[in-house]
Amino acid sequence: MELRITATARDGTGVARADDGRVVFVEGALPGETVTAEITRVDKRWSRGRVVVVVDPSPDRIPVGCSHQLEGCGGCDLLHVEARAAIRMKQSMVVDQLVRAGVDAPAPGLRDLDDDHGRTTVRAAVVDGRAGYRIRASNDIVVPDGCDAVDPLVEELLVDGRFGDAEEVQIRVGSRTGERLVVVT
Repeated sequence: MELRITATARDGTGVARADDGRVVFVEGALPGETVTAEITRVDKRWSRGRVVVVVDPSPDRIPVGCSHQLEGCGGCDLLHVEARAAIRMKQSMVVDQLVRAGVDAPAPGLRDLDDDHGRTTVRAAVVDGRAGYRIRASNDIVVPDGCDAVDPLVEELLVDGRFGDAEEVQIRVGSRTGERLVVVT
């Protein structure tokens, strides 16, 4: 099914409207794109799908060079989005949720980006003592041997850390201080 993506949903999926009027949430699609999507779930008022082909890409789309994404790794839902555009998308999602909740608050500010660093916070499942990302919409785990999408100090703990019989680990690094926080549950 060919769709024109008009917005971003709160979970980062693209939003389109099918010919029958049904809203379609498309994983991996960006606003302004035309995509061919495979429909994976149908409800009375909405459908879910995933991008099969990007017919007309957004200028914010970038190539993904991560082999783990091909395995279905769910750690980086916006890896295909240029960093500054991803921050704008996240800001838009927050503002949309505040408006929907009836909260009259100023839009959150955009932080300065340091191009040498990636994500500073991750939440990962633990399997056999090692941290890994859940495959989207699944309980299966991908244990990465590297992750270019995160800050190098986060990557070191994500890849080399051993977390015993924990179920989950959260890793955070201060991008300016280098201090790390690890919460194991």
